[in-house]
Amino acid sequence: MKDVPLILVVDDESVNLTILSWILDEAGFGVLTAGSGPEARELAIRRQPDLILLDILMPGEDGYSVCRSLKQASATQDTPVIIISGLSGNAEKARAMALGAADFIMKPFSRQEILERVRLHLPPHSTPAL
Repeated sequence: MKDVPLILVVDDESVNLTILSWILDEAGFGVLTAGSGPEARELAIRRQPDLILLDILMPGEDGYSVCRSLKQASATQDTPVIIISGLSGNAEKARAMALGAADFIMKPFSRQEILERVRLHLPPHSTPAL
């Protein structure tokens, strides 16, 4: 088992990557970042993160497609995926959950919400202390 839970953050907006990375790093998590779906899939398979935070709206391959691919791959099918998106409708949430997402966070998000949801979907023994 890893000493520190590793979180993969996927977003095409560098400001979102920076903010989420800072929140997670300050809370004691290891952080990987990816700016695209193909990069996210490659990192997820190679590094085996404990959880993935995934944006929906990205150029090229959107987060829905990435989530579907991750859930179909044996190496990543059990990795919790939390969708983070500015899309706030029930249809978007339902689609994400149908594709295997563990949770859905709407932008704008708070530090507290991110950490609570991440800790919720990680095994209790693997999360840093509050």
